[in-house]
Amino acid sequence: MHKIKLTYFDIEGAAEPTRLALALAGQEYEDDRVNFSDWPEMKPKTPYGQLPLMTIDDGPVKTQSMAMLRWVGATLSKSLYPLDKIYDVEEAIGVIEDMNKAWQPGMYLKGETENQSIPCVNFCSFISAHPPSVSFSYVHWHAT
Repeated sequence: MHKIKLTYFDIEGAAEPTRLALALAGQEYEDDRVNFSDWPEMKPKTPYGQLPLMTIDDGPVKTQSMAMLRWVGATLSKSLYPLDKIYDVEEAIGVIEDMNKAWQPGMYLKGETENQSIPCVNFCSFISAHPPSVSFSYVHWHAT
């Protein structure tokens, strides 16, 4: 097993897919959660001024959440990133990235009323604007 440390804020956000992949792969890791109040001091010490960060076996700091996710899938699991399904996996990741761009900006915002869901409005707008491609990719991915 590798020694892995994953550093990100104490929210789901960009590191959550990697956290989930590590769990699915059965890989233990240090889940280093950064408080928002500590971020201004930490930010200039990171390679690109952003999180998440990952270290593997005390090696150099790795950046970019999607690269982390792909590394975990390809290195730690035979089923998360299988070579014979690599195009399908990449296509699904691309669709998820497109959906995230639509709804993630409002994820932590509160609506004007208690019942208003800003993430749902953004997500539903994305699905309404792109139904054929998103629906096809989702159905294709889950059917194979």
